[in-house]
Amino acid sequence: MFQCFFLLGIFIVPSSKASKHCLDPLTALEITATSNAIKQTYPEVDFMFIRIDLREPKKSNYLQYFLADTDPPDGQIPRESSVTLINPATKIAYQAVVNLTDISAPELNSFMEVPRENFPGFANGEEKILNDIVLEDSKVKKRLSKYGKEFADRNSSLVVPDVW
Repeated sequence: MFQCFFLLGIFIVPSSKASKHCLDPLTALEITATSNAIKQTYPEVDFMFIRIDLREPKKSNYLQYFLADTDPPDGQIPRESSVTLINPATKIAYQAVVNLTDISAPELNSFMEVPRENFPGFANGEEKILNDIVLEDSKVKKRLSKYGKEFADRNSSLVVPDVW
């Protein structure tokens, strides 16, 4: 039976080995290998990892196997992860790609700064902090009070900011 878990916006397949199919979700081992590859390349930086996702292969590389209803041979199509991370000290975001084809030696293929206008808004898990900040804002409190003290006291937990 196939099992996977959704944790902090990431599907995790519990496995002690790397996935064999180029379209399978990342395994826990692959996620760990991805973060380790970046940490080993930049040991002086304590990055905040926002997302680690499967970087799907180009469809043109996979099409012939799909049409033949077969799987590509192991290693034929590179297995890669896509990473969004932030350096909290400099507040600069980065996008990285790690090659996981050889899980024992993951390679950092690219590491690029994300332009400010594309900066990731917040990390998974920060929704509660953002919600608390919004509900403590004097303008929000004033708006809620227009619906009566009882609403503001009892129902403020139903107010959820739309962060986008």
